[in-house]
Amino acid sequence: MDEMTRIRRVVGCLVVSTSMSLAALGLGTTTVGGHWLMWALWAWWGVLAAVTVWAVVMVHRIGSREEYR
Repeated sequence: MDEMTRIRRVVGCLVVSTSMSLAALGLGTTTVGGHWLMWALWAWWGVLAAVTVWAVVMVHRIGSREEYR
């Protein structure tokens, strides 16, 4: 397995975990309500989502280089 394939798999796992945590936070918020801990978890999810978007963009940029095609 080459390095680019390994990086794509890791970023894929990050995307899946981000989307799954969004579903869990949505369910938790409807169950618990506006508890302060839920707001902190939503803020943490925002950071995780930003890192995920950045990672996807970087993998796309690197993968589009001539040497990785």
